[in-house]
Amino acid sequence: MNDSNTQILARHFPTFRRLFRWMFCWLVVRRCLFVTVCLVTLLALFYAEENWRGWRAWNKYRRQLEARGEQLDYRAFIPKPVPDEQNFAATPFLKAWFPKGPLGGIDQWGDHFVEINERVFSKADKDRRGRKFVDLVAWQMALDAIQSGPLKRGREFESDKLDPESRAKAAPVVVERFKTNEAILAELRAASQRPYSRYPVVYDLDNPWGILIPHLAQVKSACQRLRLRARAELAASQSKNALEDLKLSLYLADSIKDEPILISYLVRLACFEIETQPIWEGLAGHRWSDAQLHELQIRLQQYNFMADMTRPLNGERAAGILTADLLYRRKYRVSELFDLGSPDPTGGVAVDLVSRIAPHGWY
Repeated sequence: MNDSNTQILARHFPTFRRLFRWMFCWLVVRRCLFVTVCLVTLLALFYAEENWRGWRAWNKYRRQLEARGEQLDYRAFIPKPVPDEQNFAATPFLKAWFPKGPLGGIDQWGDHFVEINERVFSKADKDRRGRKFVDLVAWQMALDAIQSGPLKRGREFESDKLDPESRAKAAPVVVERFKTNEAILAELRAASQRPYSRYPVVYDLDNPWGILIPHLAQVKSACQRLRLRARAELAASQSKNALEDLKLSLYLADSIKDEPILISYLVRLACFEIETQPIWEGLAGHRWSDAQLHELQIRLQQYNFMADMTRPLNGERAAGILTADLLYRRKYRVSELFDLGSPDPTGGVAVDLVSRIAPHGWY
């Protein structure tokens, strides 16, 4: 150390010594301790007040709901087990929709519906106003093309031939090409005579948001296939077969009716909308007989979608209550339970930190 540095330290040492003595004198220490105790006390009072307020608000809300007969326990919404002989969803084809099944669901159909469905449209489809007949001529074109090999990327099929004569000529071809599904449909028709439907969904009470529901997309896909078959059968003057396909499609949609999951309800609505198209085409083309219309009317009068919405909404509420309880018991981090994946990992860390230090009353 040179002489200049030594002189500087010597000059300022008394100043540092006085500052050190002031900081650690008993009066300052006592004041700091007092401020610290006050802050800790205020923080403890804040947590105690928030915990009490949250506990009081929750119990008041719960008593009001229970007085109205509402169910808040998610376990009460889980569908009860059903014997296989009474369970529509216990058939091999439907069981295979789940991960433990031998196949992956859609490959079991053995048709080209998926490859073609998004490629077929008519110029009339560009006009979204009102309903339109299915372009069976375009479907025939696509089915003919795929027999020669895989379809080229971006290739689409369309026609303006929506007149009854053109559609009637193309309809038998479409029906014939999808006869590969007859064995599957026969299995589903036989199973539809069973009184109950309970898919092998594992209702995970430790993570209600991680429940796997792979059957919903498959149910909708099956309804789309049945819609195409029914529309082609109506154009081919096979209204009896069309009605059977339509009834099976309605049964498939209703097979998820008792599930306490909102997305199941929405998929059921989507399937019902799918099924209304062949009903309209049969009406517009005067294909339904009086007896068939009467049967359809009786079947459709059974629906009450407003009342049916109560169970899934109550189930979602119970799942939310269970989620709050899981977070309250620190069983999960928020980022784990809701899979808050983000390119910025600090986002999930910040959310987890806030959830950890939040008063229990907030849950």
